Amino acid sequence: MRIRRVYESRRRERAQTSTIACHGRFGVDQLRKALISSAGIRKAGVLLVQSSFGRFYNFDGTAEDMLSILEELVGPEGTLMMPAFPPYRREGPFIFDVRKAPAQTGLLCELFRRRSGVMRSLHPTHSVCARGPLAETLLAEHHQDPLSCGPLSPYAKLAQYNGQILGLGLPPGYTTFLHVVEDCDLERYPRRTYLEKPVEFTVIDETGRQFILSLCRRDPRVGATLNLTRVVRHLSKQSLRSFSIHGVPAFLAHATPLLRELDFLRDQGIILYA
Repeated sequence: MRIRRVYESRRRERAQTSTIACHGRFGVDQLRKALISSAGIRKAGVLLVQSSFGRFYNFDGTAEDMLSILEELVGPEGTLMMPAFPPYRREGPFIFDVRKAPAQTGLLCELFRRRSGVMRSLHPTHSVCARGPLAETLLAEHHQDPLSCGPLSPYAKLAQYNGQILGLGLPPGYTTFLHVVEDCDLERYPRRTYLEKPVEFTVIDETGRQFILSLCRRDPRVGATLNLTRVVRHLSKQSLRSFSIHGVPAFLAHATPLLRELDFLRDQGIILYA
């Protein structure tokens, strides 16, 4: 384990040195301009952001700066969403306290979770945080869906509201939204992606009330065969467009056409898994 940490640290240092040498450093104003000119984020829309702040090697600002820019670009009439998966446990007891469980989906997501006015869905494995006029509509039913990205999830509802997906520091198409095509019609999906036996979770809501949920869990053996490239290379630029922010990879996807294309690809046998 120690050898692996040393290796990752050295790899990160090499990547940081290379990125700075090739693209230079950039600040908050440059990030704002890059997102305005390249991303095409809609004001007053619904935006799901997934990110890896650690990939912004040459950014002189902070994660708080980045979060403030995203909120500014969406605007007060828009709704900002981020995944906030709690820590994963292979063995029970499974307890999800929506007030306390940290988001294991990146620094930006955890900072967003802690902000005033941010709501969080009660789904114990694929929780989502949101703030804005549509936050409650998007999140309220998530825990009632037995699957993580089914019809009642914020991910599926993103397509209903013509939402956008912004990836920062991530490969093209690296978003939980891709699982909507599985969960909204399991019978038509070529692979079984969930374990057969449901798991009971104790959920504690924002008032401290406890209740039990019985949900399906994704099969980690299937997840290990995930191959984004198999699907992403078939997507049109109307549904997914990649760009770079001073050497840092990024993408913007449009949920409604993206889901249509994922449905079509599924019917052709082109799916996320080997």
